[in-house]
Amino acid sequence: MYQMSAVVVLDIEGVLIDVSERIKRCIKEVNKKFRISARNINELKGEARRYFWEYFMSTRYLDLDKPILCNIELAKELQRQYKLILITGAFCNVAKVHKKKLERFGLKFTMFCRPIGNKLPASIFKREIIKKLVSKGYEIVMIFDDNEKVCRILSQYSRMTYLVKGCERRLVKRSELKFY
Repeated sequence: MYQMSAVVVLDIEGVLIDVSERIKRCIKEVNKKFRISARNINELKGEARRYFWEYFMSTRYLDLDKPILCNIELAKELQRQYKLILITGAFCNVAKVHKKKLERFGLKFTMFCRPIGNKLPASIFKREIIKKLVSKGYEIVMIFDDNEKVCRILSQYSRMTYLVKGCERRLVKRSELKFY
């Protein structure tokens, strides 16, 4: 029998790090290259969308990312009682930059990031990591993510799952979830 270890899982981009300016800059790059006028990621299709993700998942505009201080303070408070595990859909070269920023705020954590070339949807990539943690005896007390689909999928592994938008955190109730 495994010794249970209580952990809190947090996403990085969109929860601890604000990537909105990087998104805007990447969309601007795509618009320029393809001579289009997309206002958001959902308006990008085909080659333009692929180009966006190539830029966004690189280290090119990481200097535009800013800490989300309210959520960093929450994480600092939670680490007094729980082990923090950060799971990000970002490639590891990007995640390493975020790791350095977050450690400067006094956060102590174990981080899982996407290997270069991994193209699994974030929800599936994160679910596989969560399943491994659970199989190793970790009890997932809370999950914080900014993606509703990720929250729906991961909520079955956690006591509480929160959908995060900036400093707002909404507890996702299991009754409102559709499992995939």
